[in-house]
Amino acid sequence: MKEGADILGCSNGTYVDTLRPSEFDNSVDEINKVMTCSEPDTGTFTIAFVPNGYDTGPGVLNGPWRILDGFGDFVDLQGEGDYWLVPLGPKTGVETYTGDIEYTP
Repeated sequence: MKEGADILGCSNGTYVDTLRPSEFDNSVDEINKVMTCSEPDTGTFTIAFVPNGYDTGPGVLNGPWRILDGFGDFVDLQGEGDYWLVPLGPKTGVETYTGDIEYTP
């Protein structure tokens, strides 16, 4: 079964986080993560998530995520699920996204 980068076709690239008021819940901020992929597929997609959207979960930050948009090879990408962050150090950690994604024209 394919997972993560294999499903997306995005094994190499970069990302940039931006903070904005949440569309999920007006009392918390939402982070938009713009992913730019360079291989094997190319293009960008944006994931929106609320890092403090859930009171409980396996990480220090836990909340919902969803795909906002996609461009290039990711124009038809859609999905949503759960997110959590487990810090490993002051500026490092492991981010985990679970849920469903699909390409829907």
